[in-house]
Formats: sequence, structure tokens, C-alpha cells
Amino acid sequence: MEDKQLNQEPETAEQNALYEIVLNQTMSISEAQHFKSVLQQALTHTEGVVVKVSKLERIDAAVMQLLLAFVQSAREAEVGVSWDGDSDVFNRAVKLLGMGSQF
Repeated sequence: MEDKQLNQEPETAEQNALYEIVLNQTMSISEAQHFKSVLQQALTHTEGVVVKVSKLERIDAAVMQLLLAFVQSAREAEVGVSWDGDSDVFNRAVKLLGMGSQF
């Protein structure tokens, strides 16, 4: 899979009945509205959702808030969410924003 350039949509795919979201290298507020619709669509996949974070190099607080709202909505809808890959940027954002217990 080739790397996404700035300002492109996050990748999504259905593999093994899981809905997959691959975060772009940069997830900024300019993409937040579209990303919100991607997350809303993911909630309809009751088999579960996997969010891949390994390509992430920059993420805005607005996008982190969307992810937090998504995780909370997924819990309420009993949709499992798992995280794939490792990203120091994502981990730092979670810690900096005090979201550790939520993810």
C-alpha cells in the first residue's frame, strides 16, 4: 500500500469482517469534517473496527477529540475498536490531552 500524501482521505477497508481505518501521516483540522463521516460509517460495522496509527506523524487536537467521541460511541453501540501499529505521535497526543484512560 503506498503512503498517503497530505490532505488525502484516511484509507478504509473491510478485511476479515473488520472495518479498517488507516490514519494518514497528517491528520489535521482541515480533514476533520470528512474524518467524522468516516468514523460514523465505521460505527455501522458491528463486527468491529481497527484503527491503524503507524503512519501517523502529526495529529491535531480536533482529530483526537473526534477519535475520543468515536471510541465512546463505539462502546455505547457495542462495536469493538482495536488499535494497530505504534505511533509516538499518537501516544504523546493521548498523554498530553489526558485521554489515556479513554483509549
